[in-house]
Amino acid sequence: MKKIGVAIVVLLVGLSACTSDEVLVTENQRLAVFATLTDSNNVALKNIPVNITTDTESEYNILGESKSKDLGRVDFVSLVSYNRGLIINFNPEYSKDYIPAYSSLSFIDSLNIEGREGIINLKLVQLSRIRNVNLNIAMGAQTDSLELVLMYPKKKQSLGLYDSQENNFLPENYIRNYLKLDEENTSFMDAFSIPEGSSIKINYTVNDEVERDTIVKVTSESNRFNFEF
Repeated sequence: MKKIGVAIVVLLVGLSACTSDEVLVTENQRLAVFATLTDSNNVALKNIPVNITTDTESEYNILGESKSKDLGRVDFVSLVSYNRGLIINFNPEYSKDYIPAYSSLSFIDSLNIEGREGIINLKLVQLSRIRNVNLNIAMGAQTDSLELVLMYPKKKQSLGLYDSQENNFLPENYIRNYLKLDEENTSFMDAFSIPEGSSIKINYTVNDEVERDTIVKVTSESNRFNFEF
């Protein structure tokens, strides 16, 4: 009976190790990361935190970290996990060095270690300044009902490792608000922050007619938009 009990314990321990959620790091492989970090006006950004993790929303499992240097230069060496993908985070919100005046950007690589090279050069990475928006929407005198879909980008953006920042239309990078105004609720007000140069799109339907849309661009430090449909 004792031998059987010992065997069961060993088996359970083995199964526990196999199903562990632990991040496993290679002993003899490292990853070098290079980039030049600027704002959307091509001004170099210094002292912006950069790290490599296995989770976009967490400060845990940091495999390597650094800050941008003079001329926006980023170069550091990171550990490599062989049972997870990796994420390169620029200005992550959970970092103690996070700078709220700029957006956050993550590049996600889901490849396992066999498909990954030892160097990643992102070349040019751009963060945008964060701008404040005050939005007011009201029903017009001839409007009985108003349905709206309000869409704008988040302060934190995520891309595939080799995706272009210029063609970023992933649904997870946008906030969508669905609103309905009527005789009891005739107006809507909201305040939020989004990256400079971003667009706010409003799809709207007045009195159950054909859907239309309007787009405004955020260019100032503080932006106020008033709409009446």
